Amino acid sequence: DLIVAEPVQEEIGTEGRAAQWGFELEGNDDGRGHVNFTDDADAVVGRTSLRFTPDPYPGQYATAIFPRGRDADWDFSAKTKVRFWIKATNPNLPGFQNPGPVLWLYGKDSAAKIEPAKGRNLFSDLPFSEARWTWMSVEVPFRTVDGWKRQDSGKTDLRHVRGLGIGLDSWGNDPFTVWIDGLSVE
Repeated sequence: DLIVAEPVQEEIGTEGRAAQWGFELEGNDDGRGHVNFTDDADAVVGRTSLRFTPDPYPGQYATAIFPRGRDADWDFSAKTKVRFWIKATNPNLPGFQNPGPVLWLYGKDSAAKIEPAKGRNLFSDLPFSEARWTWMSVEVPFRTVDGWKRQDSGKTDLRHVRGLGIGLDSWGNDPFTVWIDGLSVE
């Protein structure tokens, strides 16, 4: 398959930065769950993508967070969306569940959760059939618009975003793998 991508001015965390990612796992009460991050040569933009696998996976949402310490101070006030490429392999049947992928914008004492509206999961409701095995482009708007829903916990100030998160929830407890590339804010 041929993938055509628009140029990305500035990638955030997906070009050789796997060691700077962190994670949250819902349902990880015993603390055994872990997410492995790796730079992968399978990329759409630049030389590498980010590959992550929750293993062991406790079920529920697995969220990859950049930077790990949520200590950035990005000004996204003049921006309107986050754009990235994503693909996944998931041995759990029937695959992913609940809304996803979910974008998180982390503030100092706040978080904005932006997810596909009406419980939609882009891996269940594919925009094209080849997205079952290849890269899919995703654009997530900062504000609630048709097809997307935003929920804020506290007041998230787009002038001071401290981190970004991308989360998915799968049926079953077997590890799955997600690739993200070309993560940018426009």
